[in-house]
Amino acid sequence: MSVIGGKVKTRIFLPFFLIDEGVTKPKPQDFFQQRRSLPEIKQEVFPRLLSQWAEIVLTDPATPLNLPVSVTDLSAGLGVMAEGATSSAAGQLLKAVVVSAGIRADLNKRARLFFHDPVKALLSLLQTQVAALPFFTELQNPPQYLNQPDDKILWQETLASGQPALFFLDPLGSKFSQEVWSQALEHAHADVVFFLVPNRLKAAVRNGNNKILSLFLGDNHQKIVQALTQNTSSHRKEEALMQAFEQALAEKGYRLTKFKINVPGKDQTDAYLCLASSRELLHTRFKEILIEYSERQEDGVPRLGAYLKPLRLLVPEFHKFLPFSLDRLEQDLLLNAAQFHRMALNKIYERHNVGTPYSLNNYFTVVEKLVLAGKVTLINPKTGQTVRKLNIGCRVKFTDQ
Repeated sequence: MSVIGGKVKTRIFLPFFLIDEGVTKPKPQDFFQQRRSLPEIKQEVFPRLLSQWAEIVLTDPATPLNLPVSVTDLSAGLGVMAEGATSSAAGQLLKAVVVSAGIRADLNKRARLFFHDPVKALLSLLQTQVAALPFFTELQNPPQYLNQPDDKILWQETLASGQPALFFLDPLGSKFSQEVWSQALEHAHADVVFFLVPNRLKAAVRNGNNKILSLFLGDNHQKIVQALTQNTSSHRKEEALMQAFEQALAEKGYRLTKFKINVPGKDQTDAYLCLASSRELLHTRFKEILIEYSERQEDGVPRLGAYLKPLRLLVPEFHKFLPFSLDRLEQDLLLNAAQFHRMALNKIYERHNVGTPYSLNNYFTVVEKLVLAGKVTLINPKTGQTVRKLNIGCRVKFTDQ
């Protein structure tokens, strides 16, 4: 990462496990130029998040060095194609594990991978394809397949260790996937990535027969039913659904970051790609990945979504009326000046950005504006002297504090 002209320039290095041989990989900003299936989106994003997750949990002093971490994909058959395992997220995950050997976040040494899919034929096909991968012998811990009850013994032992666990699953999928979703949320060490389809969630809530979902939603379940009955707008129904889902996660100590994927050409949600985690830094890293694929407002604030309905510019200063904008970010930093006074810019970003779509560039833009307005000054963290050029390490001194 470097700073050019007061903005953060992120250099994107794509290791070979994210590039198929003979295939030119589209740049993130071009990925959604064509309609993408959920398997394609999973394959694109999940391996990238795995690397970020490993960097966070394997370098955490609280993670014991003598115990393995686990990565479980309960939708491993999603995207499995006849041409081979490299066409699936599972194959990409295994490549990510192999290339991490010997680095600080060594997944090849520390991680145990477990694959499952409710469609047994797909899981069987994946197992055959994975065994034929050219780098398969380099895996220190080949993946385990949760086909039968006996196959789950090592998986359960790994989870019971209390070590960090990363899941990809469908909270509305098979009974097994739902049970794991419920169990994972009882442990603070679990991080869960999933697709959430509002129409499926709506149907499950109305049906009322999904006991695991009802238990998860708790008091929010009846609120959703009422909202679905009282609201005539499909957008308000979806908003009520997502708010209740997020509230249920919050009650269990989890935050939710979501990336909205619309049906191309329609103002209709196809699915949300979500992360449920209690690790704020993981939410930041997940969002930084998603921002590369995201559409943006005119003021540069990411919308955390693709194929979204364009914003209508009804008034000259329309940004002031949006839930997130540079104007609102500026006001928020000034309102909480005591909290961020003399804090380094990168620390302000890490502390403030979770739960918002704001990028690090947005913080640069706003702080530079505050400097020009005389509302903050910049301090060199080593010398304590005032400086003019902003970088991520500069301490931000609010003048009214």
